[in-house]
Amino acid sequence: MKNTLELAGKKFYKEETGYIHFMYHQAGLSHHYTIPVFENLCWSLANFMLKTKEGVEEGKRLLTHLLAFQTETGEFPVYLHDYPTVKDAFLGAYLFHPLFLIKKEFHHVMGKELLEKLEKSLERLTQALLKQFQEKNPQGHIRIKVGAALMAMGMPEGEAILSDPPELVPSSFHIADRELARDLGAVKLPLWPKIFWHPTLKAYVGPAHKERQEGDQPEVTLLDLMMGAEHKERLTPHHLCMALVRSSPLPEEVKTRGVRVEESFGFAALDQKEGEMPTHPGYHLFRLVTEGEGKLDTLAIPGGNYKKVSFKETDQGVVFEFHLPAEFDPDSRDKSREIAVYFNLGVKYDGSVFRLNEPIDIQFKHIRASLEFRLKAGSGDFIGQRARGNRPSQLLKEGVYDEVLFLRSLRRSEDAVIELEIKVT
Repeated sequence: MKNTLELAGKKFYKEETGYIHFMYHQAGLSHHYTIPVFENLCWSLANFMLKTKEGVEEGKRLLTHLLAFQTETGEFPVYLHDYPTVKDAFLGAYLFHPLFLIKKEFHHVMGKELLEKLEKSLERLTQALLKQFQEKNPQGHIRIKVGAALMAMGMPEGEAILSDPPELVPSSFHIADRELARDLGAVKLPLWPKIFWHPTLKAYVGPAHKERQEGDQPEVTLLDLMMGAEHKERLTPHHLCMALVRSSPLPEEVKTRGVRVEESFGFAALDQKEGEMPTHPGYHLFRLVTEGEGKLDTLAIPGGNYKKVSFKETDQGVVFEFHLPAEFDPDSRDKSREIAVYFNLGVKYDGSVFRLNEPIDIQFKHIRASLEFRLKAGSGDFIGQRARGNRPSQLLKEGVYDEVLFLRSLRRSEDAVIELEIKVT
């Protein structure tokens, strides 16, 4: 993994500036011009970890330059060009980890002056985090990261925060964050269910609250790397974060509703509660992962504007109930699309139009996903159509990587409920 970490650094490092370059919201760009503080701190740590004279000197150079961008409030900008503007109040919860590890593991090779600067920087950073925490009272994974940082610095507020950790919605992103917090000493945090990881596919197949797509494959995540899936052919800034990892996750054997892992596939289903409108593009009510031709293929149903969605498990899959919203516009191309199912281009499906109560067979390399839409309650006329178009979770801005099957309402009652059965064989 150290070799993969170095390869990632070389990919995003620019000799002209001496920094890692990357822009978070434009991941698909071939050239990046912005300089993020977090990835550069990880690269500084990675250079220290080489334990060579050249590596230590490069780590010190980067660290010295980056510390100069700490603001008077003790915070840092997201990108160097933003200085002195702070756009993320809790960025410090991420920056703390590489800074702390550099001090803990390499204080003896830093020199007195740089070590004092780093110690002062950590003190100011954690005080700023505590202040923001007290003012904003964040929840979720940020609460855990702040608590772990304060605890690592010996601040009693950290232990108080983690004495009652928030219940996190499972996602590859949140699991990786939680494991990093455990590495910092927050060992009382609960472990994550083993069933979320597919050992053959080497992929996260748990509930898809924040799972993004990059081109024709799931995005490479830090959890993938933690679990030994290196993805050398798809180097990303996540590979730089491997410098932070000091242990492998220890998953628990826990059965989870809606999650199924079989030899050649894994899937997860979610409910969408009444009044709940998903805001993250990586939220999926259903996500199936299986082996494709030299890559992973997926079938995904994003969350949407429904009254509510529920599911029940069956021997071969799941059955969803979609309670459609009262209002819809049959003349609108987009608003009349009630339910959408996305899958990779190249996956075999021979149809073009479908109707209720007609089986839809989608053939993957080793498995078949059979879908059938039915009207469970209310009344209406519906038609299903096939088109090309990327799923909402797609990161790349150019190119088409998916096909989509969508159910369109021609006319219907306000209380219409659509049942969708999915069988995987």
